Amino acid sequence: MRLYYKLPFLLFFLYSCKTTNKASEDVTRYLFQTEITPNTIFKTSIEQNMEMNMTMSGHGMPTYPTVVKTKTTGGTTLIIGNKNQLGYNPVSITYDSLNVVAENELPVSSGQSTPDFSKAKLHGHYDGKTIRVDSVTGVNDQLSNMIQQLSQPIFDDMIINFPSNPMYIGESFTDFKTLDLPLQGLGIGVMDMKMTYTLVKVVNQKATFNNTLVINGSININGEESLIVGEGSGYSILDITEKYISFSNLTLTQTTNMKMQGVNIRQEIVIHSKNKVAKCRPDKS
Repeated sequence: MRLYYKLPFLLFFLYSCKTTNKASEDVTRYLFQTEITPNTIFKTSIEQNMEMNMTMSGHGMPTYPTVVKTKTTGGTTLIIGNKNQLGYNPVSITYDSLNVVAENELPVSSGQSTPDFSKAKLHGHYDGKTIRVDSVTGVNDQLSNMIQQLSQPIFDDMIINFPSNPMYIGESFTDFKTLDLPLQGLGIGVMDMKMTYTLVKVVNQKATFNNTLVINGSININGEESLIVGEGSGYSILDITEKYISFSNLTLTQTTNMKMQGVNIRQEIVIHSKNKVAKCRPDKS
């Protein structure tokens, strides 16, 4: 259960590395497309507050409630290099800092930080379509395998599928993603995510979108299927000139009902997250 508990931190870290975007203006219509820019560094600052309420029952045991509140702060660096002799753009992702503080002892003691992910470094390449993770260093083999297995489907689905036609202020579109998430030592998870973007305004080459997220999924643990449902909302800001998402926030409520070795577990998670991203060239970092 320790690794499963840490999944929100890993997912949060990976999604903070959202790729860049570009847009062109035609009077009151705006055309958005997605691209990855080589020879670029993205510095991301992360803030997340999470509250998890978990109830366990079964085998004649009394209902056992657990409440965990955590605050995560930190920063990441995503580097996309120039194309090499093999025809790929090398990619690396590291933590500049990470601090996770919990209010009780599951799984970290009050006032202490969780350093595991802060030492991880992802090495990979951009093949013209997506970022491929080749290896993860700085952590033990178990955590390295879990990060690599979890990160690849996220990178495969991280590009926003903007509509091919120009958008008007107030117009919306929906982007559908499916994530296959192997859970190291636990099972396999599948999450269908529906994110709806509504264009609110464009001011000084900054496009603001209101976002709503709906999650439906399941986790198969030792042959027992557990359901995941979630809803969230927030907004994001696209820097049109520099072609990347410079700010995003999201409030997500997610519920998971699972059964492990005859014990019924209900987990409710509320996450408030905020990401700020700065873009620079390697010689200006």
